[in-house]
This record gives sequence, structure tokens and C-alpha cells, in this order.
Amino acid sequence: SGVAEKVQCRDVVPGSDGTVSLECHDGIVTASHTCTMRCAGGNATAIAPNRPGNNSLPVQLPSSGLDSGDWMQHQCTEDLGGALGSEAIVCLHGKPHLFGQCVTATQCSARDVFSTEAKVIMIALGGVALLCLCMGLALFATAVFWLQRQSRHVLPAKQLSPVMPIPPDAPPPAPCVRTLVTVDAQTSQRGYVETPVQTLPQVYAELVRGCQLPMDMIFCVESSHSTGERGFRTSVEFMLHIVQALELPPTQLGIIQFNHGLCVPSELTTSRKEVEQSLSGMLFEVGENKLGPALHQARTMFAASESQLMIYNEQPRKKTIIVLVDSEPSDFAAADMEAGVLKQQGIQLVFVVMGTLVPDKAVFRLASAPAEDHVVRLPSYNYDLVATSASVLERVVDVSMWVRRAKCIINLPAYQEVPDIACVPGYELM
Repeated sequence: SGVAEKVQCRDVVPGSDGTVSLECHDGIVTASHTCTMRCAGGNATAIAPNRPGNNSLPVQLPSSGLDSGDWMQHQCTEDLGGALGSEAIVCLHGKPHLFGQCVTATQCSARDVFSTEAKVIMIALGGVALLCLCMGLALFATAVFWLQRQSRHVLPAKQLSPVMPIPPDAPPPAPCVRTLVTVDAQTSQRGYVETPVQTLPQVYAELVRGCQLPMDMIFCVESSHSTGERGFRTSVEFMLHIVQALELPPTQLGIIQFNHGLCVPSELTTSRKEVEQSLSGMLFEVGENKLGPALHQARTMFAASESQLMIYNEQPRKKTIIVLVDSEPSDFAAADMEAGVLKQQGIQLVFVVMGTLVPDKAVFRLASAPAEDHVVRLPSYNYDLVATSASVLERVVDVSMWVRRAKCIINLPAYQEVPDIACVPGYELM
């Protein structure tokens, strides 16, 4: 009793590192361990990548191997000649896995390169063609204007014809009678008086910005190998800019972090403090970009919020999902199906795309229509976040307008005294 003995993990589980500690207390043996499954290094190992279209690749691991959960960066050009990008080798449960995305670089042949003289000649020819086009348009416009002036003439009164034919036995039109409406006619309860249609408004209003309308918003932020630690922190800072510009309440915010798995740092809440604490506590986790489960989780969170609104008999709220990605989802079919269901339910899908790895065709299919108004592209994570957050807010936030001042243009001295003003139809002036 009271004696501890340590045993090597490799004696218990072959291929693992660490120690198992055995301790005896009052005749009872307890065990604790720090065993981890390592990926053996040294020789080239064939690894099947977690992406479609590529076969197993021989990858050289470090001589010391990798601990479980550790990862190393691997350039695509080492396996695929002429490819751009990088991949990550992650050790999971003693087996290496390959994550990342490679883009094949297109090389230009020598015949595709124009000399300086050829470029100057092409620019000159283009300028001449543009000048000729402008002159042709000017001559065409002048000719049309001259023809219109030549054909413009006034028909005599006898040659004018009505839009609708007049029957031969139709009576002559009645003369126009102007009706004067007095204050007595307006306030009398003896009946209605037919008056001409009034075209000018009697009340003018000056509007100011009111408050933001209620909305449920969920952020879906990518945490994959292509994002990187720095890019992930930039995405968190971008979300913080948007949170600080929103009014909580009435807005509810939620956060979903996704790769080949997902976690929910914040459920839908109206507490600004809770959302900011969740953002500051988010940690970067390397993985593969799978967007479908994240969109499904967002739809589940919206459904739970909708049920709460029905319990408290509140009006339906606008629902928006802002997706931050820098690579095309590896489960595009599943993501497309979930996006279609969300859009059928009237949920707004806005994509903020970093870099050029996501093609326009893919992101335009996933975003709400019109796609040009729901896709914001940034060259990289180093772009101005404040300007970008303002652009995104203009696309998703609805603001009410309040009447600041109003002016009525009626003749106040022309009034009629009545016993009870409540008996007269209309609006009271305070």
C-alpha cells in the first residue's frame, strides 16, 4: 500500500508511447496513463488523402515520428509536380491522415507571350476601332434626330381622332363643374360629399433612423488547414466587428465552428457579453472543410428559436447565416442540399469568401439569390475588416424609420366648433 510502479505503454499497447502508473491504496490497485499512439517515422508511408480524386501518396514522415494529434505541413509540389498549395499530415490514433487542397498550376508556352511591339500594335488598332465606333454612333444619332424633326408635324383639329371611337348617338360631354368643399361639408355627419381627387399630400414628414429590426443570425466559420491559425484569428476579429455593430437585443446571435467535425461555441442568445466571451475562447483546430453538417446544425438552432417564439406568441424574425470560408467544401453535394432547404424556408445565406480557392459557380449556387448581393469576396485575410463588416451589415440588417417632425398644410383658422371632438372622424392634432 502506498507504492507506485510505472510500466511503459509499449509493453501494454504495441506502437504507443508514454507510461502507465500503477498505485496501491488500501489493497486497491488504480491505474493512470499518459499513453499516446504515435505515427512511426523514417521510411516513406503511403497515405490516402481525405479528398476525392487522388490515390495514395508516399509521404516521408520525420525520423522521430508524430505524436497523436500533432501535424506537419507538406508542400503539394513534393508529391504532385507543378501543383500549388500545401497539405497537412495529421497523426490520428496512430495513423497519418492527409488534409489540404492542391491546385494545378498552368504554364504558359513561349508562343503565348506577346512581344512589346505586338502589344503596341494591338493597342493602337483597338484605339482606332473604338474611335470609328464612336463616330458611327454619333452619325447614327444625328440621322435619327433629323428624321424625327422632319416627321414631327401637328395635325389639324379636324384630323384628330379619339382613342376610343365615339358612337354616333352618344350625348355631348357634360361641362366640367368645380366643387367647393367647405369646413361644414368636411365635418358634417349628414352624409358624404363627392369631391375631386386630391393629388397633393396634406401632411409632410421628416424621417430619422430608428432601431434595428429583430433578427436571428448565425456565424459559420471554417477551421481547416487552408485557413491556418492566423486566418482563423482574422475571422474571429471580423465576427467581433459585426457583433459590436449589432443591437442585442433584439438581435440573437449564434456561432458554429466547423471542419470535418463541428462545435457550437455559442447558441442563439441576445447577450452581447456571452457572444464576445465565446469568440475570445475559440481555438483553431485543423481539419477538412465540410459545410453540410454546419448548415444542418444552423437549421436546427433556428427551429428551436422558432418554437420559443411560438410559446411567447412573438412575431416571426428574419433569419440569416453568414458563412466564412476560404476553400471549396469537400462535401459540396451535402452542402448544396442543406442550402436549398434553408433557402426554401426563407433563410438568408451570405458568404464571405477569402482568397480565390472557391470558384464563383460553387459559391453562387450556395448563396441566396441574387447571388451578387449575397457573396462578398476578399483577396486575402489581410483585407480591411471594418469596411468589409460594414458591407455585410448593409446586406443583412433591416432598420426601421421613425417620424422626427411632421407638418400639416391645412387651413387651421377655418374651423367649426362641435360639442365633442370624438364624434368627428379624422385624426386629433396635439
